[in-house]
Amino acid sequence: MNALNLALKDLFGKFIKVKNPAQHKYKFLMASILSGGLAGACAISVIFPLDFARTRLSADVVSGGKRQFTGLSDCLTKIVSKEGILGCYNGISMALCGMFLSRGITLGTYDFVKTYAIKDYSSQPFWKKFLVANVVTQVTNTLLYPLDTVGRTLMMQSGTAKKIYKSPVDCFFKLCRKQGAKGLYKGLLSDAVTGLGSSLVLVLYDDLKQLINKKKF
Repeated sequence: MNALNLALKDLFGKFIKVKNPAQHKYKFLMASILSGGLAGACAISVIFPLDFARTRLSADVVSGGKRQFTGLSDCLTKIVSKEGILGCYNGISMALCGMFLSRGITLGTYDFVKTYAIKDYSSQPFWKKFLVANVVTQVTNTLLYPLDTVGRTLMMQSGTAKKIYKSPVDCFFKLCRKQGAKGLYKGLLSDAVTGLGSSLVLVLYDDLKQLINKKKF
């Protein structure tokens, strides 16, 4: 997922350019955010059914000693049989919004920081680059985590007879009324741990590109 985001971000970056970026730093930032956002939206659109099934399987509760789903294909097959292919995309609107903002802000800000905020960034030690990437990643993920919570909550009601939430907005307010603001941040710690891996991929991807550009292998 992260590798696909980065590759797509570079692809979109070839078309979304700013003339004289050194003189138009904030235009460069906006262009980078747009490239990253489009990359994230495209990536999540492709893999959403798999993410949907993973979420359903991870929360599959045993009822009478038997689970609802036996595996990935069984989960997708049962949801499609009940609601059609669109059932596997329940919550996609929040996922698209969340990924556009998350990948856009993370990749765009990271590009801006490494290009203009830190002098000679490419020659900095690995730990420093990782620290920068992790700060950008964790701050963005924390700010946007409620969107992820709403999206996954909507996924969980797919395939059920009674729909508790009518829309993402309805889901957001009902979660707030029922659990308070803290309810929107359930699972944030595990997401922060995942963010460490995302930050590592971000730095390694940059270093790999540098090696390729220098033709060292």
